[in-house]
Amino acid sequence: MGALDELKGDRSSKAIEILSWLMHNGNSNFGEGTKFDERAIAAGFLGEIGGEEALRELEGARKISDIENDVKHATIEIQKSSDVNVLLDGLSSAQPVPYLTLLIERKDTVGVPKAMELLDSSDITTAVYAARYLGVVKYEGAVDKLIMMMKSKFIDYQHVAGVALGRIGGVQAKEALFSSLNASSQWAKSGVVKGLALCLLMVNWISKRKFRD
Repeated sequence: MGALDELKGDRSSKAIEILSWLMHNGNSNFGEGTKFDERAIAAGFLGEIGGEEALRELEGARKISDIENDVKHATIEIQKSSDVNVLLDGLSSAQPVPYLTLLIERKDTVGVPKAMELLDSSDITTAVYAARYLGVVKYEGAVDKLIMMMKSKFIDYQHVAGVALGRIGGVQAKEALFSSLNASSQWAKSGVVKGLALCLLMVNWISKRKFRD
């Protein structure tokens, strides 16, 4: 705890590096009376620091056992304070995934043009997050590229494109999903089924709204 106390409020790259290490390797004091968790505290400090470096470290710690909620909360804190221009600049950086993640959570359409470019990224993770984002914001202009993505040899592309098409909906998206029900991989089929389920939910929601109106 002494090291953490010394780092509180320190926004230097070195402090972020140390906090990241503690977040991954700190003492959880499991079963002790104090109940403090150095990993969770380090995540919280990173959220208070904010900025690109802290966000990147938090993104890499999303699956650390027992502190997922602390990491998510810290990420949201950065999200709340992130200026739109900072997010757009981040999409053009070497590591756009953390910024796509924030835009997904905010459901903000400001990143659509850059996300369309990122669909063609040679980095699979970046392309997958771009597809996910475009689906969440229901960008109809992405349908053609997402259909092409479903025909990719990469099953992660196939899956995420199916779900994204379902979120966007529309005749073209539904036809593409139905035609992909016989996909060779189970992961691709999973994306198609989820996509069709989302389409159905959207149709029901629209029907109920029209009925109320």
